[in-house]
Amino acid sequence: KLGIASAVFTTEKGAKWAAFGFDLWNRTKSTEKRAQLLNACEYISSSRFCAELVTPIQACVYPRIGSDGKTRSVSVINTTVGKSGDLKLTVRNAASDRFTFVSMTSDERVLSAEKISESEYLVAVPSIDGWSIGTVFIG
Repeated sequence: KLGIASAVFTTEKGAKWAAFGFDLWNRTKSTEKRAQLLNACEYISSSRFCAELVTPIQACVYPRIGSDGKTRSVSVINTTVGKSGDLKLTVRNAASDRFTFVSMTSDERVLSAEKISESEYLVAVPSIDGWSIGTVFIG
């Protein structure tokens, strides 16, 4: 997931580091480089990301966690000018196995979700209009 010119390693004191063989601070990032950075962060954080957009689209993902540590909702902002097309969203440590979706242009609808591990679901999210937000509610 990190590519041949990158590596993640653990120091003697237990710290995790990622080393990349490209200009990390260049503002221009391809979808693949962005995914590579997110994969490294996910690994270094010991898989603590509670939500991740699997579909390669420029979007912002904002999960909300309850006081019990469970993922309660995930908002996705489509930061492109056009419709996103159908999306795939990974949700970890979900508060429930029931997922619903609401956006500014759609009524609430129940989503299909596939359980892919003990605490992880792959959720099918409908298209979100350009510069719009849609929220997946869990529970």
